[in-house]
Amino acid sequence: MPEPTATPRFTLRTLPLPAKLVVTCFLMAVGLGYSSAMVQLHMQDAKSGKPMPTVADVVAKFTGKRWLSETPSRPVSKLEKLIMGPIEGTLSGTGTMAPVFFHQDAGNYRRLTSGASPQLKAKIDAEREGERLALQLWINLPADKRQRFYDSDRLIIDPAEKAPKSITSKYAGNLSKIADGIRVKTILQDRCVRCHISQGGDDLKAAQYPLETFAQLEVYMEVPAGVTLPEGGGWVKVEEPIGLEKLTQSTHAHMLSFAMLFALTGLVFAFTSFPMKIRCVFGPLALVAVTTDVSLWWLARLSDQWGPYFAMGVMGTGATVALGLGVQITFSLFNMYGKLGKVVLVGIFAGAAAGGVLLIINQIKPGLDKKEAAIQAAQQPKAEPSNPVEVKPPLKKGPEIKEKEKPPVVPSSGSSRLEELLAGKWNPELWPKPDGKVPSGSMVRAFFDKDKDFKDAWKDKDKSPEAMKAYQALVPEREGEQAVVLAWVKSTADLRKKAYEDDKFPLPAEMKDKPLTAEFFADAKAVKIKALLEARCSSCHGGESKVPLDTYEALEKFLK
Repeated sequence: MPEPTATPRFTLRTLPLPAKLVVTCFLMAVGLGYSSAMVQLHMQDAKSGKPMPTVADVVAKFTGKRWLSETPSRPVSKLEKLIMGPIEGTLSGTGTMAPVFFHQDAGNYRRLTSGASPQLKAKIDAEREGERLALQLWINLPADKRQRFYDSDRLIIDPAEKAPKSITSKYAGNLSKIADGIRVKTILQDRCVRCHISQGGDDLKAAQYPLETFAQLEVYMEVPAGVTLPEGGGWVKVEEPIGLEKLTQSTHAHMLSFAMLFALTGLVFAFTSFPMKIRCVFGPLALVAVTTDVSLWWLARLSDQWGPYFAMGVMGTGATVALGLGVQITFSLFNMYGKLGKVVLVGIFAGAAAGGVLLIINQIKPGLDKKEAAIQAAQQPKAEPSNPVEVKPPLKKGPEIKEKEKPPVVPSSGSSRLEELLAGKWNPELWPKPDGKVPSGSMVRAFFDKDKDFKDAWKDKDKSPEAMKAYQALVPEREGEQAVVLAWVKSTADLRKKAYEDDKFPLPAEMKDKPLTAEFFADAKAVKIKALLEARCSSCHGGESKVPLDTYEALEKFLK
């Protein structure tokens, strides 16, 4: 009787082509997703500007400790660390909050500095830095003084030499003697509370950490005790490690999603035609490595003495996960197909490699260089900002244009309704009237005291010489806006419509030597007319008003 023949083992090569294509797409999608996870890992944890987190970054994340060979500088509270962090860093409660004083202040900084002269931008930067320095001084006061100055919204700095040289006028009681009173509570409300508010804030995540009251702020102003290093250096806790809540969430996500994902990629590799020993090693490798990885997170977090060394192990387990997943995807794909399929796969991998190189050259490398430069700049000693009060920035002038670039203007025997509404000169003696109503037949005030920024400058003009200069510079800029809109109203219908749709109206010749608000320059020879109309007209005459002016069709009714 003949002996029974062994049943051939099922392998990936025996799958029908449709099944192979599904498995191929799955493995490639997993590879792409894991690459995206590496980008996210860089954005979240690479604090030193390197492509991937360093050993020091990982240890600090899970233990809050760093190896120091020299006694660190004075310990600082979490609030001071965040406020005085790098300006170009990623805005977060563990990295820095400095951007809210500059380019992430809800758009006001960008509006003020867009197209501004270097002198004016330097002045604004120095004022914003002054806000941070004022808060730093306030944070380091004794608790009783902190609360008193917070409640009165008036920080008195003694000695006066410690006061910032300049600060945004809104926050100084007297710009000529800043030390006499800085509105620290107002600064905190404008820069911090707008996001860190329990209800209705700009950021739902930040709303979990409200900063609306002194009691809520005080939690983050506790200064950790100083440290004494042993000879030769040691591990020192310099920041708070990842919180238990976030660590639990990460564990939950990793152990459920990655367990399923790596089990599937491991099963695919298990059905390759490679020898049993290789399949037994690399099949479960990624799954075992990610389980060990998560275990080390908790050991590093919970063990005070050995925590840094457990955290170092995370680097090894993470690399093992990447190795195991790479082997599973690459070898499974090539094992699945014959010669023709392997040639196609080589082409796909070559294309992906070329795309990766281009991405590194054009995006990743410049981004890393910028981030590293920002980190190095933040580590440099801060120079005391010069006093920008003496700087006299020139008014923004409209650039010269050639005769052929003048916008065509049609002479009119009569005026359109919109022209009549926009004509005339703003009269501070006449407007606003005590009843607050706009005089009948005029929209001129939309460029002046109906705008909050102008209204604030108008109210504050008598507080100091600098405030008066700011107000006197603002008036001609707003008059320039009014003149540009009137020129647009008087231009031909086809030019008006095209300029509105393109948000680009050729600068009128009569504006050549007149100031104009910098944010409304589209370029050196054109004005953002749609943006200007939206800022001054649509803000009141929106779509829900009785007389909407938020579209060209709505405006056209008043242009006849």
